[in-house]
Amino acid sequence: MNTKNIPAIVTLAAGLVAMIVMIQRGITEDMLRMLLTLLVVLIVFFIIGNIIKVIFDKVFAEPIEEEAEEGLEESVEEEDTEDTLEEDEETADSEEE
Repeated sequence: MNTKNIPAIVTLAAGLVAMIVMIQRGITEDMLRMLLTLLVVLIVFFIIGNIIKVIFDKVFAEPIEEEAEEGLEESVEEEDTEDTLEEDEETADSEEE
């Protein structure tokens, strides 16, 4: 899953909602207060977006890693079986001599 854009989407959506609420409540007279509030909202929701991204990365990455580990275990078992067969053949050849 592509989670690269989650922090940006969350941050921009929060900024849009914050601006709409501030305009609706009439805070536009104090521009400095409005901009500082927007800055705080953007920073907080950027951090929240990054936390969500990390959680999604971990949740969706675990099954893939488990499948990869199972594949590695199967290939190791196959190699062990091949090594055992080769040893048995060598033992049989040396007994014949």
